[in-house]
Amino acid sequence: MDALQRSLEKRDDWAERCRSLKRLQGLVMGSSQLEGFVLALLRLRELLLAQVTDLRSALVREACVALRLLAEAFGSEIEVLAAAALPVLLRSTSVTILVIAESCFRCACAIVGACQAPRVVQALLEPMSARSGVQRHRGLQVLLLALQSHPTERLERLAEPLQKAIRDGLEDAREEVRGSARQCFWAFTQKFEERGLRFLALLDPARQRQLKAEAPTGEGENCESGHMRRIRS
Repeated sequence: MDALQRSLEKRDDWAERCRSLKRLQGLVMGSSQLEGFVLALLRLRELLLAQVTDLRSALVREACVALRLLAEAFGSEIEVLAAAALPVLLRSTSVTILVIAESCFRCACAIVGACQAPRVVQALLEPMSARSGVQRHRGLQVLLLALQSHPTERLERLAEPLQKAIRDGLEDAREEVRGSARQCFWAFTQKFEERGLRFLALLDPARQRQLKAEAPTGEGENCESGHMRRIRS
């Protein structure tokens, strides 16, 4: 870790930093044999996230691979790192270099899928107030993944801020943001039916109609709950 830290601190040698990230990836894949690896890794947190904000696509790509491997290997054990990484990754989804934007978006999705912890979901709420429409859109897309895949009990204490984030998205000036927010509404309602019903009732009639028009069909299910039928009616 000391050697990696020294290498990642070399701001004028991006190729060396890239090699260090690849060495880190190799360590992660063999980390089950390394006692205290996660704790030691926290020393590299700021340096690792700094590589994500670089404008060299090769460097960002390797940093994203390292973060993805860490999430897949350790899950919620790296909750602190994951929560710190998500806002940084989502900010980078709005850069004009496509390789960087896509790498960061895929990495954010991988982290949310592998690290199912409340702090991770909470970190997704920050991009909802970003000035960049792309960032708000990507943030809602990743939030949708969390709503679909995380257990309800881990989302419950965040239900109110989640509802606010979705409502803000429904009122966004950009159509793609509103579209993602509508998807999030239905994923939210699948987790919290009573709250979803009350949420819908607070919206203006035009938004209610649009949401109902995009309601999931429940294809493949023999029946659906009474609450969901009431929402669609």
